[in-house]
Amino acid sequence: LLEMEELGLPPDRLKKLQQYETFLNDVLRAKLGVLYQQRNEILDEISQYLALEKSLKAIQQNKLTEMSTLVNLGHDFFVNAKVPDTSFVFVQLSMGFHAQMTIEEALDFIPQKTALLNEKTKSISDTISNTKMHIRLVLDGIKEVSGLAPPPIV
Repeated sequence: LLEMEELGLPPDRLKKLQQYETFLNDVLRAKLGVLYQQRNEILDEISQYLALEKSLKAIQQNKLTEMSTLVNLGHDFFVNAKVPDTSFVFVQLSMGFHAQMTIEEALDFIPQKTALLNEKTKSISDTISNTKMHIRLVLDGIKEVSGLAPPPIV
């Protein structure tokens, strides 16, 4: 953040500036990155549940008993798949656990699960806001100790 030797400050103030800068970079900004990643993962999961809900409604409305589809094996590598019986689906519950459900059960489960995930997203977003506030406080502390204008928030 700062070229501390160029500030001409006493050694105790330079040490305090280094502590602020270390805390800012090693703790707060690292925490912010992790929080953004967690929120994005949950938003992706919500998106997948909503896509499943849309597909299940289409199966239900069109009264499909069997179907052909593309399955993503990972890294966007798709293969053709034939589903001989659409009366049951496996739905991811949490932590790698899946449950076999009827389409109606899955359509009842998905809004509950997405509501829970939306609550988690809101909680993480609140923590992100608090972390940004802490970053601003540390930047203000750096300004006060150094007598300089604070650097922009990243």
